[in-house]
Amino acid sequence: MDHGQPRVGELGEPIQIVVAYPAKEADILDTWHTVGMRGTGSHDVVAKDVFIPERRTALLAPLTRPGQAFQGPLYRLTIWPSIATLAPPALGMARAAIDALLDLAKTKTPNYTRTSLRERPTVQAQVARAEALLGAGRAYLHESLREGWETAVQGQMLSLEQKMKIQLATTYAIRAAADAVDLVHEAAGTTAIRNEHRFQQHFRDVHVITQHAFASTSRYESVGKLLFGLETDWTFFAL
Repeated sequence: MDHGQPRVGELGEPIQIVVAYPAKEADILDTWHTVGMRGTGSHDVVAKDVFIPERRTALLAPLTRPGQAFQGPLYRLTIWPSIATLAPPALGMARAAIDALLDLAKTKTPNYTRTSLRERPTVQAQVARAEALLGAGRAYLHESLREGWETAVQGQMLSLEQKMKIQLATTYAIRAAADAVDLVHEAAGTTAIRNEHRFQQHFRDVHVITQHAFASTSRYESVGKLLFGLETDWTFFAL
């Protein structure tokens, strides 16, 4: 801060830094009360009057002059692997939900009917659509990361287009996983709302991931602006 105002960089954006300090110097507030993903324990943290030496700070800025220890390809991918790793848990939830439905459909015949779940055309279509969504999301994510890794191995930094593709693939994979779980949730009927079955947990957890800032559907707008040649609001494309 300079005179009570955020210090800005060459392009007029606020300068941000990443800091590291011992956990014992902060207070963890019990604020993570959510419908899903409760195990992450993503509570709020308060640090008051904590001195942080400069050696434990780093600018949140493009990697232009990496030190000798940071020359490997992983570092040239900068923040993008961290963003992309939000998608695999969602894809795993969709996989588990689909597998659970396949098992359930072998034995469940809904009340007041004589047709089992697996014999119902609607359920057959729902599980197939869920499988397609899962496969499409996973394939797009793998493709975008493979292209980025090949670029990094060649000693180059990611292009803006590659960052956009990883962002789109991450957001799409998570949304596709959520849509797949929604199809399973509908097909499973009342079994999906009972705590003794895992359907309800998959439903809650995957929808929590869809709200993460790094991968929410708001990032479609961030990429769309760039596709139209406009300035984007998502500053991480500069990293």
